[in-house]
Amino acid sequence: MRDKARAVAQELMSGGVIRDPARKKLLETRRAVVAGWLEVAKRLDHQGERELAAEVRRFVREMPPVVTDKERIAQGLLQALTTHANVASGRDPTREYTPTR
Repeated sequence: MRDKARAVAQELMSGGVIRDPARKKLLETRRAVVAGWLEVAKRLDHQGERELAAEVRRFVREMPPVVTDKERIAQGLLQALTTHANVASGRDPTREYTPTR
């Protein structure tokens, strides 16, 4: 895992953009999963289970976005850097700051 984090950090430093070939496969899988759940909701509707069908649709809408391991590592690294920068500058990392005029 540490090697993977180093590789992601190197990629961020060299261009700032994470390109992960696994993303395409994850998106295809997500589309198939969503299609399957929506088919379940449709069948539930046809069986008169409207409330359960609505819950299935809500579940699909609330699914988290597709993120590869590489992207998740990059997000974690960037968050850690932001927190470190805030602490170094004396800002409280647990407090949300809003810009002033």
